[in-house]
Amino acid sequence: MALSLEMLVKYIKDCNDELNKKPPAPPTASEFKDYLKKINIRGNPYSNYKHNQILGAANLVPKKTWRLSEDEIEQRLTTCKNMLLELYNINKETPVQDNFIEYLHSNGNTFAWSRYKTYNELLNDLEIPLNMRRYSKEELKKLLLDKIQDNKGKVPSQLDLEQDKEMPNVAAYIRAFKKPYNEILEDWNLTPNYFKDRYSPDDLIEYLKEFYSKKNRPPYYEELENPSWSIFKRHFGGLLEAIKVAKIPYNASQFGSTYESNHGDIRPSFVDGKVDDWIYNNGIIHEHEVPYQELINTEEQFVVDYVISESPYLIEVAGMVSESEFLNGCTQKIKQDYIKKLKKKIDIVNNSQYELIVIFSGDPKQEEKLSVLLPLSVGKPSKQQDGKIITETKKEKRTAKKYQDEYLINNIVTRYYELGEKVPTINDMFVDGWPNPQGTYLKRGNWSSWIKKSGVKDLYKKKLKLEMLNHLLNIEKMVNRRPYCTDLEKYLRNGFNRDKYRTEFGSWTNALSEYDVFKKNTIDYQKKHEDKL
Repeated sequence: MALSLEMLVKYIKDCNDELNKKPPAPPTASEFKDYLKKINIRGNPYSNYKHNQILGAANLVPKKTWRLSEDEIEQRLTTCKNMLLELYNINKETPVQDNFIEYLHSNGNTFAWSRYKTYNELLNDLEIPLNMRRYSKEELKKLLLDKIQDNKGKVPSQLDLEQDKEMPNVAAYIRAFKKPYNEILEDWNLTPNYFKDRYSPDDLIEYLKEFYSKKNRPPYYEELENPSWSIFKRHFGGLLEAIKVAKIPYNASQFGSTYESNHGDIRPSFVDGKVDDWIYNNGIIHEHEVPYQELINTEEQFVVDYVISESPYLIEVAGMVSESEFLNGCTQKIKQDYIKKLKKKIDIVNNSQYELIVIFSGDPKQEEKLSVLLPLSVGKPSKQQDGKIITETKKEKRTAKKYQDEYLINNIVTRYYELGEKVPTINDMFVDGWPNPQGTYLKRGNWSSWIKKSGVKDLYKKKLKLEMLNHLLNIEKMVNRRPYCTDLEKYLRNGFNRDKYRTEFGSWTNALSEYDVFKKNTIDYQKKHEDKL
């Protein structure tokens, strides 16, 4: 419901009196909205009137935020200088800029003084000594060398110095030595820590292995901050390729759509899955995802999709591009990068003893290209074979039959309590001594169906509802009445807002109904109403 102008004028005057800004200034739009929310007034105050219209009707001068006159600017700068001098006299020392800004805001002064003068200019106008430590050249060099020693030989970058509050910033070095930071490092026989060289491929592999040892899964893209995803892309071509080089277990569905081949292997694309089916059905002994560095003397951190045993053949599945896109080029940036990486792989193999077979998306010559492998066949795969050509995933599929559903479900429930009553993901099930989840759970259905069978989601929802009802009970103890919907914002905890109650209970009314039943069963309620009961 829209508020009338008379009501808005009354409320904005009350808001102005409550804020009591110094120097005097009318409420901003956000301050007025917060005030209405605080006094539980519903409705959009600006559905019919603009903020300045409401201020004009209330005889409050609209606040100017730009196009100030020269006199107004000078007057406000004078006010800021007086407050700076006041803060200097209180602390008996030159305040840092952040403390000065905080002092201004705490006294209601939000004037953008930095548009007109720097902080040091304000200090000079008041003849206050500048708050600036001047380091000698010897001190600067000693501090940096000590920092390198503490960092086990790693030279800090310019960004590292800016973020380190215990070190002088880059400007101090440039001001003292009159040359760029990287040239200063070279004069001291130190290697500048350029961004691209901050992490070597070995550092990235070590990072992935350490992450896996802590969480029993590789990192997600959104978890990569330092090092970032772009560094993995620069050295390996992508995060997935780096994980393959590191040889740590991973769930292929984490990196996009997957395809399950006819014999149970999980492959990263439909094209790859079809190639895997052909190789397996024709009895070709092979290995998946082998780093090029194990086969060829190269510095490139790439992984080949298939290595055909006891032969010179390697197979790359280019499932993202067609052969025409590879030969003629394309406009999409992601495909251009993919083609560039594929050409590097082809150059590596061309300078070695191996031969590379490239299978493109929708390749009409797929059968013809793969037919050169037929003489290497050891016969059609069957259950009576000794297992030489059965892939690891096939073994996992056979092993999965050893485990009863009840055992696998008990593992899910156990993991649920180990994680602090949190519903486990498929990656959470990589636990030492337990069967590989990809070779057991995912061979008999998707992960959602297993979660449903185990009942852990229902346990979690029951626990969550109990926490939310207890939260309402705590609110009632504080306000001495049945909670209102608006109380959820004032006493917000664990994200238990109105939308959360609607999601879990269906509506706010349903939540209150369940709360009433819950409250009657609590000890405090029974003691309070024991006479009536």
